[in-house]
Amino acid sequence: AFPSLRTDSSLIQFNRQLKRCDFDLAAWRKSVEPRASPDLRRGFQLLDLDEEMGWELLTSMVRYKARQRISAKGALAHPYFNREGLLGLSFMQNFRLQLLRATQQDYSEAAKWIINLMAKSGTEKEGGFTEAQLQEIR
Repeated sequence: AFPSLRTDSSLIQFNRQLKRCDFDLAAWRKSVEPRASPDLRRGFQLLDLDEEMGWELLTSMVRYKARQRISAKGALAHPYFNREGLLGLSFMQNFRLQLLRATQQDYSEAAKWIINLMAKSGTEKEGGFTEAQLQEIR
């Protein structure tokens, strides 16, 4: 939402401003919005769409205390990413997001399967890998 905050010097300045506001994004916004550049104004407008859903997500991610921050999983499940329309994800972005979520959920099952398969390697009756197959994989 704020392309001008992508440079190192801009991020350093942003962090200083945020520190002066006790790491409160709402207070930071209140202090910079009246004299904001057009770039910052557009960013605020974008975050305020859909009943300020983007702003709510941003403030839940940027919290001084880690235990008060939204988790990555929670952020990906936030309605900001599920809405259709202007802030909605494209079909491919939504597909990737769903795949990522499924991968995270199935990770432990997949890991167990791989570990079990590797443990069985070399045993023909279990359908495991032969030594030659393992060498071929390397």
